Amino acid sequence: MRKTKVLFFSADPILARPGGAPLEIAEEMHRIETQVRKARHAHRLHFEAHGAARADDFLDFLEHADARIVHFSGHGGKQGLRFVHADGLHPHNVDAEALAKVFRQYKGPVRLVVVAACSSHDVAQAIANIVGCAIGTTSKISDDAAIIFNSRFYQSIANGDSVRRAFDKGLTALQVHGILESEYPKILLGEKKDAADLVLVKTLPRVRPRVVAFASAAALACAVTTARLVREPPVPLELTASDIACGSVSATDVKTHAPGQGAMSLASAALGGPAKDVADGKALYHDRNYTAAAEAFARGVAAKDGEAMGCLGYMYLNGRGVDSQPGIGFGLVHDGAVKERNPHAMYVLANAYLAGQGTDRREHLAREWFQKAALLHHAESMRSLGHLAARRMTEDGYRDALAWYGRAREAGSIEAMVDLGAMYQFGQAVPRDPSLALQWYRAAAAAGSRRGMLAVGRSHQDGVGTVQDYGMAMAWYRKAAELGSAEAMNSIGALYDGGLGVPENHRKAAAWYRRAGQAGSVIARGNLARLESD
Repeated sequence: MRKTKVLFFSADPILARPGGAPLEIAEEMHRIETQVRKARHAHRLHFEAHGAARADDFLDFLEHADARIVHFSGHGGKQGLRFVHADGLHPHNVDAEALAKVFRQYKGPVRLVVVAACSSHDVAQAIANIVGCAIGTTSKISDDAAIIFNSRFYQSIANGDSVRRAFDKGLTALQVHGILESEYPKILLGEKKDAADLVLVKTLPRVRPRVVAFASAAALACAVTTARLVREPPVPLELTASDIACGSVSATDVKTHAPGQGAMSLASAALGGPAKDVADGKALYHDRNYTAAAEAFARGVAAKDGEAMGCLGYMYLNGRGVDSQPGIGFGLVHDGAVKERNPHAMYVLANAYLAGQGTDRREHLAREWFQKAALLHHAESMRSLGHLAARRMTEDGYRDALAWYGRAREAGSIEAMVDLGAMYQFGQAVPRDPSLALQWYRAAAAAGSRRGMLAVGRSHQDGVGTVQDYGMAMAWYRKAAELGSAEAMNSIGALYDGGLGVPENHRKAAAWYRRAGQAGSVIARGNLARLESD
């Protein structure tokens, strides 16, 4: 089945607003890609992006792109849309009449045009009269509003929704974020009033199961016996930074143990008191013997060990090996952070404040405890401060994030290398450099990061910083999946689902979606439900 192409034009972020803040084009594209990646049919929606669009570029790419959707992000007004002159230095406006003429001559298979620019109603209506459907605005629209609407709109399109339904979901996202109604886009139609009911990303056709007649009862018995020999490998859960911290036992420190008894650290044998309890707890946690790990950590808590408080508190907050009791978990990590000054307990406490686990959600207190742990050289707290900075979605925020990710890497965080790679991939606080992004991803993967392996796989799948190679993507996804990455399992399913680099095989796709769902991927569960209903 053919992919649906989106021809994505964006204005020069600086020339589009002379003297003002640059347009946040890179962030918009990043958010759209992130949301679309979560969609059931993400692999069927393809974006062809062209930045700092010039009028000649617009004509050339429109004529040859074979796109179903054309998107323009930039600056608009009553004078039309702002493009860059051929000299690349000076902006000029192209009015509604001229743009309508362009689409009359070059529209080809285009069925939808999205004009994410201020006061673009007249332009969008003129284009809708030609292609059938367009989206525009009647007044000013902020960068935040455009980013929120477009990311949700395209995710819905990639889920197989109609243009009208995707538009409604985009508006709902604006309402949830408190965006003023004056900034809401409008859906505009030509003569065919049903144009908005068009579904641009088709779902897979329903495959009816074949009825197989066995020659004899003996043959049936043989088939059943063979089926019973097939065993899916166990599905490990995705591990958080706290999971890793609570089970941080080097493989070289673990000696042979009887089944069900958990690993015993050689180092712990030489320890006594709470230090031994914590070491034993970590070894058991590493071995996924969570109940016994909780008992060992509890002995450490009784001896007022701050690290044991952080680990056992995390287990109560998240129901690892014990019943989920957020109130008890919060009390433990609070004591470990406040009374014992343990950096891991501070980190878990900060995350509890951030998520509202066992307490009210208080981001300012989360930031405060991340900072306290960072002063004690806790690398994952430094990463978390980077995440909070990046959430501001401003240049200053991205610069702060870059600094924190750098410090986290220096403090020993492998995952910070993945974060740094993402900043180079999307050009946040640094020049966009896909090749350097891939280098960071590879470094993280070489150090054992599942996220790094996943990112390398996606780079090969999308041709980011390297040539597109589905075979290499599959190889890296399998490495990450073997280490428990639910996202990698889902990505393997998607390759089989879409026949990308491998023969299309819905049975294998379903098996991988099922494994990913068992490992915690909500997206994979949706993919599996869609595949089973097709």
